Amino acid sequence: MVFEPTASTITFLLLNENETLGALLQPPRDAVDVILTNPPYVTQGSSIYRREIEQISGARNGVSLDEYYDTGGLGVEALFLRYIAGALKPGRRAFIIVPLGLLNRTASRMKSNLLSECNILASIALPRNAFFNTAQPTYILALEKRRVPNQSRPPVFCGIARSIGETLDYERVPTPDDNDLMDLANLFIRYVEDGMGEVISGPTAYADTQIAKLVPADMFGKDDRWDVTRHWTDEEQVALGQRAEAVERGAFVDQVSQTFRELLTDLDSARAELDALEDGPMGTFALSDSSRFTVRSGVRIRNVDLRDHPGEVPVYSVFTRANVIKGRIDADWLREAKGVEPEEFPSVTVMATGASAVGLVHLREAGSVMTDDVVIVQPWPTEEPGVIDVDGSDTGDNRLSSLGDDGLPAHDIDLGYLAVALARTIAQGGYMYEAKLYVRRVTQLVIEVPVREDGRPDTERQVAIARVVKRIDEIRDRIDEANRWIRSSRLA
Repeated sequence: MVFEPTASTITFLLLNENETLGALLQPPRDAVDVILTNPPYVTQGSSIYRREIEQISGARNGVSLDEYYDTGGLGVEALFLRYIAGALKPGRRAFIIVPLGLLNRTASRMKSNLLSECNILASIALPRNAFFNTAQPTYILALEKRRVPNQSRPPVFCGIARSIGETLDYERVPTPDDNDLMDLANLFIRYVEDGMGEVISGPTAYADTQIAKLVPADMFGKDDRWDVTRHWTDEEQVALGQRAEAVERGAFVDQVSQTFRELLTDLDSARAELDALEDGPMGTFALSDSSRFTVRSGVRIRNVDLRDHPGEVPVYSVFTRANVIKGRIDADWLREAKGVEPEEFPSVTVMATGASAVGLVHLREAGSVMTDDVVIVQPWPTEEPGVIDVDGSDTGDNRLSSLGDDGLPAHDIDLGYLAVALARTIAQGGYMYEAKLYVRRVTQLVIEVPVREDGRPDTERQVAIARVVKRIDEIRDRIDEANRWIRSSRLA
């Protein structure tokens, strides 16, 4: 891509003259106002680019490429930094995603050449997995083209972003209330608008926040590391959750031993209780029995619907974690646009799609709504003309209008147990490996339910089993938490 500046505009020309170098083939000079970029960053194989540049003869945009890019540094990102520094107009800025390795490796020549053209305005550490396709730590490096060679350098705005407004796994669930990156962006804007003229002698907290500091420009010289965590003390990094407190080895052994002894005791107790509860008669019940179960899909709700019609109703979709919502939607819009109300009663849901989510089972509260890639299962029929009494007579009451003490329609399969039984059936049947698990497929499932001697469902055993299974899940969470602590512990 080539920049052709005119009197009032810059024209972008797409070229395919050299597939290896691409935009590097035609470096613009003092032509661009703002650059926002995430250039490729690789060190292995970057010699291909260097050799290709050496073979280019003649001037390109008035420069010899071999000399122009001979500024030192490893990796393709070093070439693009040279490209970016040359492209900016004096006083204009670039915001570049760079790997941590570029900032903390020894590259005096590259850094010296970059500093001769630009001031460093900001260096902001992003959390690991900020980009879902790489676990490599990354930074935002903000540069400003120097106006004159002897221009003074402002303090560098340094930040540590622990969160970016969405989860750091493949699901990328929005977390608008947890967004250090947005906070740092606002602080940086404030810093720039204030003139960047503060006089400091060392790393100084900015605006009474833990995540931002101003650092003297002379600490970002050609022989310095340009990453930022070194400007936070160990105690400050512990407070930010970036580093664990040091633990003495003896105390570490004692803590781990005690934790796992408690976990094993709790597991043994739960296993014994579960074995006793399941050592009784069991019956099989098909979800296709419409007199006992309701199986249906949710409603189509797009991301744009959530943005355009925000509200208070939680929307659940195909996420692996039970507490993650897709967003919150307006109840009036649901009624008018979709003809549905928020769920009147709790339900069990089965994830119908998603490579990692398909087949997962969750228990959902009333007042929520599910998307159309979620199957809703409830242990009562949608419509039931009458309720049959224990003596076989028709009470004349509609099943949904006669709510029990728990506020739910009459049912003899506990919701919590239904979630346990469905999860077991899906796991044992290998359904979690299927690409889709929509209503028709879920309706074909059969679950095992504790029953009395007369064959009727035993709700007391169901509730007790569901309670024990919940305890086992909580123990598993404690094991995960212990493992995270073990991996992150710094031993003294």
